[in-house]
Amino acid sequence: AKGARLKVSADNHVVLFLNGKQVAASDEWAEPAEADVSALLKEKNELVAQVRNEGGVAGFVCKLAIEDAKGETQYVVSDETWTASEKK
Repeated sequence: AKGARLKVSADNHVVLFLNGKQVAASDEWAEPAEADVSALLKEKNELVAQVRNEGGVAGFVCKLAIEDAKGETQYVVSDETWTASEKK
């Protein structure tokens, strides 16, 4: 990949890991965290989010944009296919 950036937010707190390394954190849903993760990408990658809510409606959103050598961009976006667990 030529480059990769991600943006993440949660109501209320999130810490995001890519391949075991912390890459972003946010304690305010209205202020998403952003990070350049180009150096951490591998052939297969794992995104893990530790998310905590302080009551009320909870939310989580993540978008990873990967630009290949041709300048084309692919996106990985959180959706209903992502899985969740109480503890890792």
